[in-house]
Amino acid sequence: MRTDPKDGSRLDVTPTTVTLYFNDAISPELSTVLLSVGDKGDERRSVLPVRQGRTPSTLTATVPPEALPEGRAGTVWLTTYRVTSRDGHAVEGSIAFRAPAADGSDEDPAAAPTTPGQSSPTLSPQPSSSPQSVPEAVDGPTATTSTTTSTLVIGGITLLGVATGCGWLIRARRRSFDS
Repeated sequence: MRTDPKDGSRLDVTPTTVTLYFNDAISPELSTVLLSVGDKGDERRSVLPVRQGRTPSTLTATVPPEALPEGRAGTVWLTTYRVTSRDGHAVEGSIAFRAPAADGSDEDPAAAPTTPGQSSPTLSPQPSSSPQSVPEAVDGPTATTSTTTSTLVIGGITLLGVATGCGWLIRARRRSFDS
């Protein structure tokens, strides 16, 4: 699995999309991508609209202008995803990177200078069967709220899937009694 932007990267331009590349075909209609942009206590959270990428195993999430922070560069972007492959198994994970503010400003007074070879805290984009932890760069209130939002969205999707399955079961039983 890989992503664009890459996990742990520091971008020079504000991204308009986040692209996730998987090994298997993904169902966009069963996928959720959450974005938290900003630092502790000053973040904006959004559920991003997703669409099929150039291949069936690619998912592209569009970053709406209202999700972008203003006036600060080097802002932490945390993208959390939960996708379902076409064969039905779920994949969850997160990526974190830094990008400039929506107005393209270059300086971030809160950002610590980095030297070559020094990396900022990031989260590996490895898929897992359980929710990923939030990187240290955005822990605290952001982590709690982001995790709560993810849990609610994932719970809603799961509930919808169970309700649909029950509906199909009831419908199948009625057909078998009618014949």
